[in-house]
Amino acid sequence: MKYEYNQLYKPLTAEEKKHPLAKYYEREMAERNPEADAIWRTGEQMDYRDIMPIEDVNALLEPGYQKVEIGCCTLPNGAAYMCNRTPVPGGTVDMFSWWYPWKAMSDFHYRLWCPPYHYTINIHDDVYPRLADPTVPLEQKSRFYTHDVTEDIGGGNERVLLHYTSPYHFGFDLDRFKLPYIGNAMCMNIDVYPLGAPVGSKPKRAVMIHTCRELPEGGGIELRSRCWMGYHIVDKRPKLMLDPGESVPWETIHGFHEHVIIEYSNLASFLPEIYKELNGEFAIV
Repeated sequence: MKYEYNQLYKPLTAEEKKHPLAKYYEREMAERNPEADAIWRTGEQMDYRDIMPIEDVNALLEPGYQKVEIGCCTLPNGAAYMCNRTPVPGGTVDMFSWWYPWKAMSDFHYRLWCPPYHYTINIHDDVYPRLADPTVPLEQKSRFYTHDVTEDIGGGNERVLLHYTSPYHFGFDLDRFKLPYIGNAMCMNIDVYPLGAPVGSKPKRAVMIHTCRELPEGGGIELRSRCWMGYHIVDKRPKLMLDPGESVPWETIHGFHEHVIIEYSNLASFLPEIYKELNGEFAIV
């Protein structure tokens, strides 16, 4: 599927084109998940009474599906909500757990995910040894550090700080946090700044959870995403971060939902392939 490429998009250099992973960057973007795309294209808000409340993250540990798995809306308190589901045929929980820390290791890794809209990524220097350390459990490699990225998440180019933490710190019941209910979860508070925003600027804030679980009969995995714009999780509890009278525009959450559909549809198209090609190893390639 063809997309508009803006001024931050970087074509591969002559040297990068020789890289064995260049094919993931240069191939055409995958078609959007048709179920999600059809819902998004209606332009209609889901009923806010059908959202998964931010206080009820353990609902993601229940079997089956919630009333609405794909959609978005604004909320009466000014916040906004988005949910999405992406099947990954041939995917595994280990692939999901590997992808998030691996993509943080270099701009090149991150750009592969969604070339039209992903540009740069930085993590602190002291994180790299942990990622490369085989004694650190795979599910621990994506916790307690920040991905500082430049991307377009649906509202133009922005600086996005993804503060990864643990399911425990987001209030998940660890006694139930296991297969077949859930494979792993990426839990983060998010701060979003306009590019070049002065120091001390107030960010737009959000809470994001991406989970995976196995599909029956060897069907791969499915990724289930939940976002609450206007919130952070503080001391395991949700906190509304909006000023009095402030609200998240419908266009913001609707545009973000489109971005999630695009990037996760593309990831689903190549995650099993790239994981097998790299043997699930952690190295800057």
